Amino acid sequence: MIDWTPYLESISEKYAQWETFYTLTDVEGKTRPAKTAPLLRDLWVQTIEKERENPPERPERPEKTERFTVLDGLRKYAANHVHVLLKGRPGSGKSTALARLLLEEAQSLRPNQQNQAKIIQIPILIELRLYETSILDLILQFLKRHKLIIDSNTLESWLLENQNFRPLLLFDGINELPSDPARQKLKNFRQQYAEIPMIFTTRDLGSDDLNIEKKLEMLPLSEPQMRDFVKAYLPEKGEEMLKQLGNRLKELGETPLLLWMLCSVFDDNENKIPANLGLVFQIFTGIYNKKLKADVPTYQESRDWWRELLQVLAWKMTQGESKTEIQVAISRTEAEEELSKFIKNKGFPEYYSKQWLEDLLKYHLIHLEGNEKIAFRHQLIQEYYTAEELRDKLCLRHLSNEQLKWDYLNYLKWTEPMALLLGLLDSETQAKRVVKLGLEIDLKLGARLAGEVNFKFQKQTVELVLRLDVPKLFKVELLGLTKSNEVVNELLKALEDSDKYVRRNAAEALGKIGSETAIAGLLKALEDSNKDVRRKAVEALAKIGSETAIAELLKALEHSDKYVRWKAAEALGNIGSETAIARLLKALEHSDNYVRGDAAFALGKIGSETAIPGLLKALEDSDEYVRWNAVKALGNIGTETAIAGLLKALEHSDWYVRRKAAEALGKIGSEIAIPGLLKALEDSDGFVRRKAAEALGKIGSETAIAGLLKALEDSNKDVRRKAAEALGKIGSETAIAGLLKALEDSNKDVRRNAAEALGKIGSETAIPGLLKALEHSDKYVRRKAVEALAKIGTETAIAGLLKALEHSDWYVRRKAAEALAKIGTETAIPELLKALEDSDKDVRWDAAEALAKIGTETAIPELLKALEDSDEYVRRKAAEALGNIGSETAIAGLLKALEHSNKDVRRKAVEALAKIGTETAIAGLLKALEHSDKYVRRKAVEALAKIGTETAIAGLLKALEDSDWYVRRKAAEALAKIGTETAIPELLKALEDSDWYVRRKAAEALAKIGTETAIPGLLKALEHSNKDVRRKAAEALGKIGSETAIPELLKALEDSYFEVRGNAAFALGKIGTETAMTELIKCLKNPAFVTLNNGKTLSIARKALDTIQNKLKYYHPLSQPMNQQVYISYNWQEDSNEMANQLVQAFAAKGIEIIRDKTHTTYKDSIKNFMRQIGQGKCVVAVISDRYLKSENCMFELVEIARNGDFYQRIFPIILPDARIHKDFERIDYLKYWEDEKAKLQAKYKQIDLAKTNSILATLNLYDEIRALLGSV
Repeated sequence: MIDWTPYLESISEKYAQWETFYTLTDVEGKTRPAKTAPLLRDLWVQTIEKERENPPERPERPEKTERFTVLDGLRKYAANHVHVLLKGRPGSGKSTALARLLLEEAQSLRPNQQNQAKIIQIPILIELRLYETSILDLILQFLKRHKLIIDSNTLESWLLENQNFRPLLLFDGINELPSDPARQKLKNFRQQYAEIPMIFTTRDLGSDDLNIEKKLEMLPLSEPQMRDFVKAYLPEKGEEMLKQLGNRLKELGETPLLLWMLCSVFDDNENKIPANLGLVFQIFTGIYNKKLKADVPTYQESRDWWRELLQVLAWKMTQGESKTEIQVAISRTEAEEELSKFIKNKGFPEYYSKQWLEDLLKYHLIHLEGNEKIAFRHQLIQEYYTAEELRDKLCLRHLSNEQLKWDYLNYLKWTEPMALLLGLLDSETQAKRVVKLGLEIDLKLGARLAGEVNFKFQKQTVELVLRLDVPKLFKVELLGLTKSNEVVNELLKALEDSDKYVRRNAAEALGKIGSETAIAGLLKALEDSNKDVRRKAVEALAKIGSETAIAELLKALEHSDKYVRWKAAEALGNIGSETAIARLLKALEHSDNYVRGDAAFALGKIGSETAIPGLLKALEDSDEYVRWNAVKALGNIGTETAIAGLLKALEHSDWYVRRKAAEALGKIGSEIAIPGLLKALEDSDGFVRRKAAEALGKIGSETAIAGLLKALEDSNKDVRRKAAEALGKIGSETAIAGLLKALEDSNKDVRRNAAEALGKIGSETAIPGLLKALEHSDKYVRRKAVEALAKIGTETAIAGLLKALEHSDWYVRRKAAEALAKIGTETAIPELLKALEDSDKDVRWDAAEALAKIGTETAIPELLKALEDSDEYVRRKAAEALGNIGSETAIAGLLKALEHSNKDVRRKAVEALAKIGTETAIAGLLKALEHSDKYVRRKAVEALAKIGTETAIAGLLKALEDSDWYVRRKAAEALAKIGTETAIPELLKALEDSDWYVRRKAAEALAKIGTETAIPGLLKALEHSNKDVRRKAAEALGKIGSETAIPELLKALEDSYFEVRGNAAFALGKIGTETAMTELIKCLKNPAFVTLNNGKTLSIARKALDTIQNKLKYYHPLSQPMNQQVYISYNWQEDSNEMANQLVQAFAAKGIEIIRDKTHTTYKDSIKNFMRQIGQGKCVVAVISDRYLKSENCMFELVEIARNGDFYQRIFPIILPDARIHKDFERIDYLKYWEDEKAKLQAKYKQIDLAKTNSILATLNLYDEIRALLGSV
């Protein structure tokens, strides 16, 4: 047996200061500064729910996302769901949460406490960034670092045995695993040890969630939390910092790490706030360097190169071992080698690499981890130094556009460094360049980057997103991704769009941006005709969370839509602002009872003691809804301050207030309330006395027994009933005498509860009284007495129960049989067999059931006889009992029972055969599939489905053709469970069944079997008239995961039914190959595709693409980079057309496809969109003729090429003889031509309605651009 004591002591010692996990700095030889980050103990998480495209109608009170403090949430779901995934932004406290959990669990297992728990849970932290060979090795390394050395065989045995000492495995950083094989090994480990509680953290949910069902998300810090932190860290400067930040507080400080850094920077940066996150990091590290250089002993030269040295290490780690993988830890040897190259390049001796690395490890932002691994103190710091290195390369022009796109922007691992880089760039040209290239790689990537640039350039970068020619629904989503104030006006316009989905997404996007300028528009949206728009608007106001937003949310408490009121109240509760408390307290006095009630609800969510006086006052409200919410709020606050007020409320003149006060005190459950509740047992109102008794039962202290025994004699029957119930909960033998007396109470419920309480106490002292109670005139007392004896369950009790089987009261006999069934003792068998012949059918029924539960072969002959009982329930229970016993001895009788005249006997006989489950029984069940009674066939097929053996396949395949729809359904289900390829042909036939459910189950079965043989039939099923068949076929194709299905799944994204689209997208994501990515991108470039179903097809296709991108870890296919696309711009005149044809053939001979209008557009496509696409091309061959230079469409293409930059690098002109542009005087003719065209259009322009002139103005502007272009080429 492993001695865990040294390990637990080591954990308790090392992690005792868990709050230091928020701190990046730990300098050797320096005293820790007096100013350390104040603790943020109450970080919160919420459950992650799957979002549906079209949510169903909401219940009267909407289901709420559950919120917990992080440790409470992890403990709850680790216990209930075994495996939990915790998602959070970088620096949100995930690792710190695991460190805290590790420490608290270890401390709870001190030697003097270990013996109190039946199962002891041993916490182990597994830092996935240190992965090298296996998960088991990582565990062994952690144990070794904490004084426990065991071998791998011992560890595996312990993990598999999992008995008294159970592991709790804490896996930190799925996203930090170095490779796909490492991720696969983690998945395999999770499957192998599925019963062990495990908690996982990840930075990015999309990358790989390991198919963990229960997910929790770290919530950003609330504004009050941020303000409290700032004021505690900077007592003298905090107010000034908060004032400067304004509504940027949430943007820059919503995680503990970033908030701490921000405070540090403000304190040492002349009380100035940096403009963006990149600059926060830059100034923070600069201050850190400066301070260290002043007061730590180092090698003189190394100090001057610290920034560059850290950039070299960060770059090496981010580059990783492949283009898609990042490393967050490298070996010391690798680090020395990398620094050696840099040092040698700068003219220093190579051996400096060891000395300078040692300096960095002692005094800077890297540290040494287990197994001599070097890592930055946080991945965010690594990303910042990577961004600095990128900036140097970019500014020194070391990166061409193609390199920037294909070596960096296209890979997901570079996205965060790129985002930080954009905040550091001081050049508008460079910022626009990166954003523009990002948009070319992926629109969502580019949109995000557009909002990351320095504020002074954001208008220009956001304009690149605004100019995108995409459906409005998708554009709104992209604008939301920028999180830029520059898009607020555009989104406010979208709030007035005729499409409700555009309005809904606009409200959601405004919430993400969190700008106060959106408040007015969101208030208007609260009056939208669509409930989802109203809901998103109130949620957006909640996310903005400023004082202005709070004021508007308080107004929303008066909204006519109850859902808006609820969301406003919930939002105010979640924001938890002290300002909100004052206004909510005022709202408790509103004239509308719903406003008052929702205000009380919000105050309960905030949970501040400040609200107690107002809530106590609200207990006097005339409206029940208000009073109920006020009491509930006081219970939620649950502090001693609330208890004092509630105890006072127990003496209130209003009986309802007293009753709810007693309820609230019961909920709080503190013994402080006992004297007041005992006093309340003498209240003049019976209902209050009853609630007081109930509350005392919940508190469960023996101090209350005397008062509750007295309450057993109360004049009110409900008080006596609740007193008896409470005494049962307390469970003390002191109460037995009083409870035995209560068995004679005049009220049946009191007598019943008294008998039940005696059973809960479970003492043999009560048995004589309970046996006596078996003779009570009240049948309910007799019944409860029997049940109580069953709960006590000792030999003395069993003797009484056996005697009760001969009682004159059939009900007592029946309950005695029931009780014996629960106890399950073989001592009772002879009496129970006798009871099978009882005159009362219910007794016979319960006797059969008892024998079924006990399950002994001795009973088989009598049970077979009971199959002939006159009562159908007895016959049924006898058959069930035979099944439970599970002996082949019963099979012959059960097969005979299949021919019984009573359908229930036949049904139960089939069920019994299923439970026996042997080959002999299966033969009988297969025979039963041919029975004339459809119910027998149904039960037979259900039974075969449960058994799931291949022996049954032939019969089940035949059952797929049964005349009864239910038999066919269950046959399909059974074949799915067995999962054999033999069934595929028949299941494919079943896809054409007349019954929709059979078709659906057949598709499900094919999905579970999951082989490529099923693909042709499933592809056909994707075109079925029934939506459920299409939906299940898409799901099945996803599970099979073959590329063969991609074309049809892409078509299914156009389906009119949202669940078919959703499953098709999910399937494409599951297939997750580059082919799927390529085809999706093609579809997303097709205007006809992206506008289907009001843009919802585009949204679902984008989700599929996002899934694939996260899986492959890049945005755009590597096999077909954009730089290989060749476009042709030409006029359709004879010479140009012929030249275009020749070029197409010549390029085709080299394996390159030319993209031209005639072959790449259909009659439905927008030619304008195609011309813009040409303008974005990396290689455009322009066949320039005289007609080309005078064609508005051709020149539009040329202007678009110029608009998109790098004009001379991207255009390859072929100038035909009739195009006279070589000399300046020749070009003047074309300039004059376009000047004349503009004059003609201007003359016409003056003759029409000015309200309809937008397109004409655009054309006039185009003419100007054409002239400018011709003048400059």
